[in-house]
Amino acid sequence: MPIGLAEIDGYDPLWLISKHAYIREVFKDANLFHSADVNIMLHPRAGDDYLRGLLGGTTKVQRKLSYMEPPEHTQVRNAIAGAFQPTEIRKFERRFREIAKEALSRDYPLHVVLEMLGIPQSDYGYMLIVTQDTFGGDDPDWHRLVRTVEFVPEGKRLDRQLR
Repeated sequence: MPIGLAEIDGYDPLWLISKHAYIREVFKDANLFHSADVNIMLHPRAGDDYLRGLLGGTTKVQRKLSYMEPPEHTQVRNAIAGAFQPTEIRKFERRFREIAKEALSRDYPLHVVLEMLGIPQSDYGYMLIVTQDTFGGDDPDWHRLVRTVEFVPEGKRLDRQLR
């Protein structure tokens, strides 16, 4: 299996797998290729060490699907999988086309998911920030972008009922 180990000063080593077929194999073997005990995002080792100190040995600030392992991951994924079936997606086709015309191409996938979840358009900027904070890691482009986005007013909550 073509795998590479990336070792960057100041970061924990990161395994890179280059072919889709091999990635599929990795996903099938959660015992060998586990991630529940490591930070799956590329963050500086000092930041991870700091989080581990605060959080009792883990880097997971929130419970998120991308950090879960079977059987928990499977249970959560199965609970929401129906909403992403082709018949359900087709219900949003007209709106997705509108979003594509309105959104910058890099934000289109996020806007589509937010539409499906019933998040109001007025919260899209905030959700972009949350998503990039979660998955952006040390990306210098994200750190430049974050200064240009308006933040949601203090106290505004996103725990409203989803449709």
